[in-house]
Amino acid sequence: MQDQPEIDRTGAVGATTKQVRVTHVITNLTIGGAEMMLYKLLVGLGEARRGHAVIVLGSGGPLMDRIMQLGVPVYPLGMGIRRPDWIVRFRQSLRALNPDIIHAWMYHANIVSALAPAILGRKVPVVWGIRAALDPSHSHPLFTMYVVRAGAWLSSRPARIVYNSVTSARQHQLAGYVARHGVVIPNGFDCEVLAPSAQARISIRRELGLDANTPLIGLIARFDPNKDFGTFIKAIAPMLVAQPDAHVLMVGRGVDRNNQALTQLLMNNVDARRVHLLGERTDVPAVCAALDVGCSSSITEAFSNSIGEAMACGVPCVVTDVGDSAYLVGSTGIVVPAGDAPAMTRALLQLLRLSSVERSALGASARQRIRQCFSLDSVVKSFTHLYHDVLLS
Repeated sequence: MQDQPEIDRTGAVGATTKQVRVTHVITNLTIGGAEMMLYKLLVGLGEARRGHAVIVLGSGGPLMDRIMQLGVPVYPLGMGIRRPDWIVRFRQSLRALNPDIIHAWMYHANIVSALAPAILGRKVPVVWGIRAALDPSHSHPLFTMYVVRAGAWLSSRPARIVYNSVTSARQHQLAGYVARHGVVIPNGFDCEVLAPSAQARISIRRELGLDANTPLIGLIARFDPNKDFGTFIKAIAPMLVAQPDAHVLMVGRGVDRNNQALTQLLMNNVDARRVHLLGERTDVPAVCAALDVGCSSSITEAFSNSIGEAMACGVPCVVTDVGDSAYLVGSTGIVVPAGDAPAMTRALLQLLRLSSVERSALGASARQRIRQCFSLDSVVKSFTHLYHDVLLS
């Protein structure tokens, strides 16, 4: 019988206060789920982050300055085919930092981190981070799939493999990843930053030129085939007809009027005047707090940050039944099959047609679920415990 991953959802076990030097290795620092979780972890660590540093395989990204403002040094390597000297900078950075633990984030960084003990000339525990699903429908680039397979072959080497969802852990173990090293630590959410806001509801609607009482449905995701914007747009088309006062906003990298594929989808299906494409935003807490209903139409997902953020802001959500999304929303939202536009339409209308009191109560339950099960504080404790456990093992 295959070993099952240890599941740590509370971080309540035996964490100590001893400070350790942790070097994080990550592919880039764009606005994405893994990158944001690293940033939130560093924020949540408080003074303990003084022992942490970040090595970026690429050239940095929008989060680099924010991490450096926390007092955490960042070392961008500029990795690329035309710059093979990145390995020299990697070696120099590692030797200068002399970490107690290497914590890698995502597939490519996992493979690179396997070089760390040889570079340092000593044993150093390496923690891998896997934050993606391996559904058959998941559209990974071909090279990334080779990296995934290489990771399975090397998966006996890391001290731990951290997954952000039970579904992802199960899928990767079936793909050959060593099960005995697996631990599940879900994404965490700061309910002080993410909170209901009457002012955000007013200001976002004012920005969009909408009445203060306009019902607003939101999807927050980068433009990617795995996010299945096509099904979402097919779902909102009849919803907007049935609910003539409602509007939709979409936020994320590539989700703007310059995206011809997206604008063509809208033109062919809906009244584009009632759909607002806001692109990538830095005020996601305000955007989430402005919504009446949140939605994820993904065909594959490990653990949805955007849904957790909306829930923390007191917003009930419609999600597709992929990854740990159904577990995330529990009884506070509606789960529909992936790719099923009519089911999504019905679910959106069901939430929109609740009275404001009923919808607020459901949103309050969603926020409470995040506070109880997925708080940033509990996730930071889980990682702190993990680091000390790795050093003692």
